Amino acid sequence: MRPGEIATAAEGRYMGRVASLCCVLCRFRFGITDSPALVHHVRTGTGKMRASHYDTIPLCPRHHDAYPGSLHVLGVKQFPTTYGISEIDLLLSVHRVLAEDLPPGHEAPPDPYSVNPHWELVLEEDEPDLTDF
Repeated sequence: MRPGEIATAAEGRYMGRVASLCCVLCRFRFGITDSPALVHHVRTGTGKMRASHYDTIPLCPRHHDAYPGSLHVLGVKQFPTTYGISEIDLLLSVHRVLAEDLPPGHEAPPDPYSVNPHWELVLEEDEPDLTDF
């Protein structure tokens, strides 16, 4: 995807599905299941290019925008240190939930252990399971 490229109708529908999910971080860290979400294009591994419209996660304004503790303030390196999960792990969780809406080439691995062998250290027993949106 080129910077500034307008989303196709299919990409727009997919991002609408992403936005309809609650903030994935609110759910993961705080057990909040009804926080409104904005669509965030992941930044990890994209360099100066914007990520694909299919590589998006739902984040509430507090976790997305210019608030202390938000992804855009913390950056992709400090975010996992602060919250115990990376934007890529959150993306993979969203991809698993919306797997039937993804085009070929964007399929998610079947489980988080295939991506992060230390996932069990990230998820604590009392935290909600991200596969249960």
